Amino acid sequence: MRPDVDEDTLVRYQVAVHYSVGNIIEGYTPETPTDAITKFDRETIAAIAQVVFRKIGILARDLEAFAKHAKRNRVTTDDVILCARRNPSLANKMREYSRKLKDEKQDKLPNRPAPKTAAAMAGPSDTGKDQPRAAVTEIIDLSKLE
Repeated sequence: MRPDVDEDTLVRYQVAVHYSVGNIIEGYTPETPTDAITKFDRETIAAIAQVVFRKIGILARDLEAFAKHAKRNRVTTDDVILCARRNPSLANKMREYSRKLKDEKQDKLPNRPAPKTAAAMAGPSDTGKDQPRAAVTEIIDLSKLE
């Protein structure tokens, strides 16, 4: 458990994950054409929710570690794709989806060159320190991945 998250908040997160897992399982329809409908009992749903909740914690720590290793304060899509490195098909789908989002974002931008400022023409700043770049973050809806 993270030291900055109190017990009540943690319980609320667990309940939210449990609720979401239950909704996903109830909405699941097998792709195989069978007459038998699989039912999950409450204990099974609770066990799946607990696995998902623990996996979220592991994933969050991994994402923070990847960002910290890259000397960044923010998690990027590259970090998320790096977490999927052991599942090549998922990683490829995530890369394709990320590229698609970037292309769509580029298409929405006007096609005019950025005006050159005096600071850009002068080169690096006199202080010797590079100015921080604006971070571009994306939110990828995993439900849209096939």
